[in-house]
Amino acid sequence: MLAERYLRRRFQEGKQEGRKEKSEEFRAWNERRLQAESRGEKFDEPPPIDV
Repeated sequence: MLAERYLRRRFQEGKQEGRKEKSEEFRAWNERRLQAESRGEKFDEPPPIDV
């Protein structure tokens, strides 16, 4: 029972960390997109894939 709670907590922490990383990847991609747009450059990099 104690092991189950520990594993469940670790799983939830891992999900939160993964969301945080994906959010940061998307934020960085969007910043590059906005910078290219402001310079009038073509931006054809695909957005980060949500897994």
